[in-house]
Amino acid sequence: MERAILEAFAEAYPASAQRRGGRALRLRNWSARLPAAFASAAAQLTFLDTMERLQQDGIVKLKWKKRREGDELDSAELSAPRKLYERLGLDFADDLAEKLRGSARAASTAASERGDPAASVLFGYVAEHADELYDRLAPRDIDDADRLFRHPAGDTARLPLRALSIVLYNDSKRLERLASVLGQLYERTVRPSYPDHTGFPERSYPEAAVAGCVELVFKDGTAWDLGPGAVSLSMEAAANLVAIRPINKKASLAGSLRALSVENKETFHAFARDPRGFDFMVCSGGRPNRAARSVLRALAASGAEVHHAGALDADGIAILAEVAGLCGARPLGMDRATFDRYLSYARELDRSLVSRLDSIPAAALELDGIPALIERIRDTGRGV
Repeated sequence: MERAILEAFAEAYPASAQRRGGRALRLRNWSARLPAAFASAAAQLTFLDTMERLQQDGIVKLKWKKRREGDELDSAELSAPRKLYERLGLDFADDLAEKLRGSARAASTAASERGDPAASVLFGYVAEHADELYDRLAPRDIDDADRLFRHPAGDTARLPLRALSIVLYNDSKRLERLASVLGQLYERTVRPSYPDHTGFPERSYPEAAVAGCVELVFKDGTAWDLGPGAVSLSMEAAANLVAIRPINKKASLAGSLRALSVENKETFHAFARDPRGFDFMVCSGGRPNRAARSVLRALAASGAEVHHAGALDADGIAILAEVAGLCGARPLGMDRATFDRYLSYARELDRSLVSRLDSIPAAALELDGIPALIERIRDTGRGV
């Protein structure tokens, strides 16, 4: 019984105001939390005796319902969080957060000193948000990520994901486990500002889905007329792409290639069937992988007029910022009017998703319609 009570507090403590220096954590509705403790009169008596013992030990403070002291509990308040964790035989949350913060700060400083600002930004972010990340990351994760960033970039790019993981850690799955948390943080906080940084290896071999009435020109001088329908370019093909030229007469006469980058793959295929005035389309597939980035750079080198269509939420705007940084793309349908038009289809965003609006790259705020869109997302707490 005691362990079940303590585990209820331990589960709620990390996200509590008490964890952040605020009011003490107070739990009510124990019959719903521990139904077995109220299954019989004997079980309930054991529960109350256990609560009183925990109060005598200084771990909790009890509040009884009016005129029912010792008989009917109103709430239990956590008095000594550290004692709680010691009693459970667990590391104290504050200690774990401080260890993670120290490790991340040291890694950030080392990365900065060796001239790797992207890695420094990632580790600095972890240090700043250690209180939120300590239950998902440990100092060992920081050390292993730092080892990845110090590994020669050419070798990182050449080796398949699991082979690289064996080389670095003697564990074929280690990189995938690191990417499940640190890789996501990296893509959200670092990639928009450092699109060419090696970063975390991608799980699948990079390809770029493209479509349109264009001619693809490669480094060796060969050219390929892109026919109807969508095709996928391998990493090698995308990396060797030097120019994208319109073969539509009207576009050629206008001297400008109109291109569209699309975040969502299903939407990309819809545009491939009905281009709506665009000569060329590329799917970013969320944050653009290496192949997609090569295609976007080729669009920039070709002087294309590029637009980007993506989700109307913090991640969608961050992706727009990254695409814009690669090829000068402007938002398409990413504005307040479009948001309001589809608001009835919007999804509720939890607090963490709304808070991502605070970390959107500053460059995105200079794009037409984006500041007003951010304000609308924040006001409604929804994403389209």
